[in-house]
Amino acid sequence: MRLSANCIVSMASGSANRIQRNHFHHSAGAGRFHGVSNWKDVLQVDAVRDEVTRIMTGVPEGIMTVLIEMGFDIGWSATLPISEVPVESNDVEQHRPGPPGTWQAQFVYDDATHIRARSTRNFYMVGRLHSGDELHLDLFAMCPGVPLGKLEGDVTKQHEVVFLRFGHPGEPIN
Repeated sequence: MRLSANCIVSMASGSANRIQRNHFHHSAGAGRFHGVSNWKDVLQVDAVRDEVTRIMTGVPEGIMTVLIEMGFDIGWSATLPISEVPVESNDVEQHRPGPPGTWQAQFVYDDATHIRARSTRNFYMVGRLHSGDELHLDLFAMCPGVPLGKLEGDVTKQHEVVFLRFGHPGEPIN
């Protein structure tokens, strides 16, 4: 997808399928976008296209994370501050979603529907920037919320957050 005369953003089909499945549903839920159907729709918002183009032209090649704040709620975060769901409560469990020994965190139980994903004006993208005649950003992640960086060790302790599984019910967005 061309953002400007010299900036292109693309996504491999495997990444696009995974992101579509996890983050673009028509129901309110943790880790899901609101009001857009796919990753290309997000990049077609003028403010997003302009900001991504500006960032691409000002950074060196390599892996980059782009955080965008919208002027409206774009979706629901998949994390909550630990102060909102204390790990001592009966609503969370320790979970190791990655390969053994990589990372762990507290996750809200699926049936704890009284705890709602919070709407957010932020979303982030992660990709590899290549330069040449044109700047090319190959995206491999896009999600509502704020990035936590590389997930290692006990993420709940490091970032003082608990996780909601994708699709956990979200608060209403007007």
